[in-house]
Amino acid sequence: MFICVPSCLSTIVQPAPISVCTQPPTVVPTAMPTVVPTATPTVVPTATPAPSTAPTVMPTIQYNDALCGLVAATNIKTLFKSYNYWNCTADGFVATDPCDWGGVTCDSNGAIVALNLQNSGIIGTIPDTIGSLVDLSNLRINSNKNWGGTLPASIGQLVKLTALVLKGLSLTGTLPEEIGYMTELVVLSISPSGSLGGTLPESLGSLVSLQSLSIFYTQLTGPLPSTFGGMRSLTYLYLGNNAFTGTLPESMGNLTSMTRLIIQNTGDALSGPLPSTFGGMVKLVSIELAGTGLDGPLPSSIGCLTKVSYLNLYDNLKLNGPLPSTIGSMSSLSYLYIQSCAINGTLPVTMGSLGTLRVLSISDSQFSLPFPESFGSMSALSSLSLSQNDKLGGTVPHVIGCLPSLSTLNIDYSYFDSLPESLGNLTTLRSFSLSYNSRMRGPLSSAIGEMSALSQLAISYSSFTGFLPENIGSLSSLKRIYMSGNSRMNGTFPSSFGQLHQLTSIYFEGCPVGGTLPPSIGSLTSLRTMTLSSTSISGTIPAEIGSLMYLTYISLTNTGIMGEVPSSIGSMINLSYLYLQNTKLTGSVPSSIGSMINLS
Repeated sequence: MFICVPSCLSTIVQPAPISVCTQPPTVVPTAMPTVVPTATPTVVPTATPAPSTAPTVMPTIQYNDALCGLVAATNIKTLFKSYNYWNCTADGFVATDPCDWGGVTCDSNGAIVALNLQNSGIIGTIPDTIGSLVDLSNLRINSNKNWGGTLPASIGQLVKLTALVLKGLSLTGTLPEEIGYMTELVVLSISPSGSLGGTLPESLGSLVSLQSLSIFYTQLTGPLPSTFGGMRSLTYLYLGNNAFTGTLPESMGNLTSMTRLIIQNTGDALSGPLPSTFGGMVKLVSIELAGTGLDGPLPSSIGCLTKVSYLNLYDNLKLNGPLPSTIGSMSSLSYLYIQSCAINGTLPVTMGSLGTLRVLSISDSQFSLPFPESFGSMSALSSLSLSQNDKLGGTVPHVIGCLPSLSTLNIDYSYFDSLPESLGNLTTLRSFSLSYNSRMRGPLSSAIGEMSALSQLAISYSSFTGFLPENIGSLSSLKRIYMSGNSRMNGTFPSSFGQLHQLTSIYFEGCPVGGTLPPSIGSLTSLRTMTLSSTSISGTIPAEIGSLMYLTYISLTNTGIMGEVPSSIGSMINLSYLYLQNTKLTGSVPSSIGSMINLS
């Protein structure tokens, strides 16, 4: 048993003070761009003289243009069954009280304050006159895939609106600059089904009350406006599957209320380094930057983000340079994914300061050895993935054996060639996967038999020799073993194999394990699947196999099994699949097999 030396469990190394966090960066442009025309727009169109036929009792007569404009531009009238809903006269006046119309909500003064037409099957265009609904605070028109056209500039006249959701609309054209008038907006979501394109208007920076901005699956292009930092109330930003270009603006550092940032699937068009002001978003809790063209190293200011618990940098192939030592100051970090990136070098010593880190994945990355001794100080780390790293070779770092809470360890497709004795210290490990390791040779380490909590062991398609270590029977919690395709393995079942009473699945297909099936296999009473096809198993099928009441699948195809099928097999009432092709079995099929009602 390897004993973790003091250096492995020593006091956590604290990073040097981070000067970039001493005061918030000043990132706003010297002058905020003018985001709306200097002249205030006319909110309500010039009144049309009322004809003699106009109703005289309508408290909402001011909304004639907007409501009857909707009737004229869409099929909305046909969607409501009542005769009184969405009725306009031939000359463009509302014929009944709009406050009684479907989807319309009025206040006590008859002002229309809400319009709910989402998912209504509306067909047509959004009329320019919609801007006359100046008292609207709630507008729900999303999820009408055949309703859209160009979003009219008059939308900016809805200055009381708090939420604008443009999801599932067939919008074309561009976003109007006048959207910046809507300074009461709290939620803005843009995900149309049409061909909305162009660039984001600079006026977005005027939306000082905006808390949630989602823009995804659009054809919007061009750089993100430099005025982004003006949205100082923003807490949630999601930019995904767009065609934005250029770099992230420096003014993003002013978004000091931001708690969640998602930028994903932008391709290489959105590129350049993360802004140096990135650490200014000090309230961030979750960051996902995935599938982008961002390049260069991570800024040292990332260490200022002490509230971040989730950091995902997946599939940023141009993000490079070493991991900054300031990452050790991210004291709330629980989930860290640095996969499919070009970030390289050795892991910083300050990683040991991440006392709350639970999941670390550096698969398909460019990190190199050695791992710092402080790595073993991450006392909360429960999941570690090191798969597909061609820069990591030799012996698996012994310091991994010093992680007291590790429950999942994945080193599939690695360049490691041996396992250290220290892995036997991983008494909390439940899942260990080291498949597809052509450089792993020699017998399996007995350290595996010391992983007392192990529930799943996957060692398929590797180059190990020998077979399972004798102490494998000590793994009283082991449920699944995957060892298929290990063409170099040999040997026989260890005598302790029958002690694995929790075992439910055995996959040894293509693994040339020899010898006979031991009678102790009848003790594996939890077994449900047993695949031993294309192995070197020989001898007879032990009668004790009839004790496996829960077994549903057996394959002994292409083996040296001989003799007769034991009559006890009829006791396996749950067996559904039995494959015995290309064996040396003789004799007749036992009559007891007729009682196996589930057998296919």
